[in-house]
Amino acid sequence: MPPDKVFEIFSRFEEHGEISKEAKRIVLDMKAFGLNIYEALSRSIERVPSIELRDLLWSISSILRSGGDLATFLRERSIFYLNNYRRKLAEFARNLAIYLEIYLTILILGSIFFTILTSIMMGLGGNISGVVFIQFFVVFIFIPLTSLGFIILIKASSPGEE
Repeated sequence: MPPDKVFEIFSRFEEHGEISKEAKRIVLDMKAFGLNIYEALSRSIERVPSIELRDLLWSISSILRSGGDLATFLRERSIFYLNNYRRKLAEFARNLAIYLEIYLTILILGSIFFTILTSIMMGLGGNISGVVFIQFFVVFIFIPLTSLGFIILIKASSPGEE
């Protein structure tokens, strides 16, 4: 199958997000502006912000110019990207286990321990209004803000959100 048809078919798959949009731009460059596949890929390489996609498009352009086997290259490159994603996913799972330990230790157990300790102190004759304010602050402000911080941290370190 000719590469221009491959890009045309690939541009129809909306679930691939920005990659299918870039394939649409390549097809538009070829159909609307009359560029050949090499010039359309060169323009795409210049405007793509992703280093990995730029490298892939540059490699496709080089293979097309040299007359190499594009199918073999794409098969090998897909295996490379899949292994790279698996490695990132395993690293994320390890980091997530560490985040979970930190969250459980500091936030859950620490908050319960603090609440019990301040309740005991209040029962022994401490300042009731000050202890209640501290407990209110911990339960209704500190815990939700810290939980939100952990959600943002996990979302930012997720391999699919790059």
